[in-house]
Amino acid sequence: MKKLLIIMSFLLCIGLQAKNLEPESYWDIQSISNPKISPNGSKILFSKRYIDKINDSFISETWLMNANGSDKQMFTDGSGAQWSPDGTKVAFLKSDDNDITQIYVKFLSSNNESKITNLDESVRTFAWSPDGKFFAFTSFNEYDDGWVVDIPGKKEGESYNWTEEPTVVKTMHWRADGTGEVERGENHIYLVSSEGGSAAKLSDWGMDFQGSLGWHNDTTLVFQANSSLNDLQTAWKQSSVFTMDVNSKEVKKISPDKGVYTSPKSSGDGKIVFLGHPTTEYSSVAFDVYLHDGRTKKLTSNLSATPREMFWLNSNEVTFSIDDRGAAKAMKLNTRTLAMEELIPNFNEQFYLSSVHKGELYGTYANALRPSEVAVLNGSGVEKLSHINEVVLSQYQLGETVEINYKAPDGMDVQGWYILPPDFDNSKKYPLILIIHGGPHSMYRNQFNYLWHQFASDGYVVLYTNPRGSTGYGSEFANVIDNDYPGMGDLSDLLSGLIMLLIKVLLMKAGCMSKAVVAVAY
Repeated sequence: MKKLLIIMSFLLCIGLQAKNLEPESYWDIQSISNPKISPNGSKILFSKRYIDKINDSFISETWLMNANGSDKQMFTDGSGAQWSPDGTKVAFLKSDDNDITQIYVKFLSSNNESKITNLDESVRTFAWSPDGKFFAFTSFNEYDDGWVVDIPGKKEGESYNWTEEPTVVKTMHWRADGTGEVERGENHIYLVSSEGGSAAKLSDWGMDFQGSLGWHNDTTLVFQANSSLNDLQTAWKQSSVFTMDVNSKEVKKISPDKGVYTSPKSSGDGKIVFLGHPTTEYSSVAFDVYLHDGRTKKLTSNLSATPREMFWLNSNEVTFSIDDRGAAKAMKLNTRTLAMEELIPNFNEQFYLSSVHKGELYGTYANALRPSEVAVLNGSGVEKLSHINEVVLSQYQLGETVEINYKAPDGMDVQGWYILPPDFDNSKKYPLILIIHGGPHSMYRNQFNYLWHQFASDGYVVLYTNPRGSTGYGSEFANVIDNDYPGMGDLSDLLSGLIMLLIKVLLMKAGCMSKAVVAVAY
């Protein structure tokens, strides 16, 4: 969805002198994500993404550092890194010389990388067995067309610069929104020794969707797939959680029959939590947490949004991050008592959980003035362990980000934020930019955004809000726009935010009024 810009000129009444953000600094901002603490708690792997200025492209790498944040070093240019159960080595995905994604392993004590798989098709997801002896992984098997449309007049052995040949489509589901034509084939699960060798195919059915592959114990896998095994025509947006014995290949469905169920995580002592919802309709619903311990039951209801990846803290408690009113909050849920609590009460910034160790939570932390960095959450709060972007951003004075809350004309509560220019002066006029998110089921948040701070540094007041239809405020708020988007409801939310900012927050506080010149552009 294209962003709508609403530009206003008005008088504002405070001032600040500072060095403003410069566009060329964008090249130097690095993206940090997915910290993984080692089994003994001494090392952290994390992903780093940055811009190659010469080739105008992004480079992704896996880095390693001590758990206290010291001794950062590049570990591999592979991705999806996972610690071995004993913590002596790391597995990751990397393209080989044929541009096929394979599993590689690297010891901490060596610079050599060992190629584990040697496949004709790329590995998509993988998981290390609890005893460290095997990798389970998925790979896509392309269909043999069997029927080819020959183009008349095409001579064998000669090269033609013609349009692409016709595509043979054999399934009803052949295109997807946002991706176009889907691949013709099916995903399968394989098993390979962690020391390398030939891979054994475990599944004999096709999966039109597969995700969240993991181990329940040394001989049992847990994963997500289409709701009916060997049914590639399963209705869209239906999936289930299954277990499979790697020896007998017996498969069991552990999620309810109807709905979307995903993201299973085993406790290691016989319990599995997963996310899901019984609806099969196209709507934005907050998934609930389910528990399977021989029987399946729902643990939560009326969450603000769908939880992110879950982790077991102990035999009875799980933790996860969840979007809630513009923040990514760390939560703890007791699977026996169903008690749920925020680990940091009244937290309004961003903590994205990605691993745990002995009650400490490792992830990334971000706020309105700084992008994500590696961090740990413990009894003392959130502590940043990396400061990779600090040298670049400390050169500049960034504009203040302020939260606003207001009511739309029909009484709907709406949340938003605005960013002031860092050199704000009450004697000057400033244009205003209203930024509207697409989706429409998504959420703006109290988090550093380089572009928006650049707008502010260029002299704009920047307003961004979460109108009805946004996630992070519960399923009812997200779905109130069903069959009415775009409509007067979300429009009134946006315009009410402008009025709130212009009159109640800025002009009334400043004690001045001005004429507003309004221009709308798409």
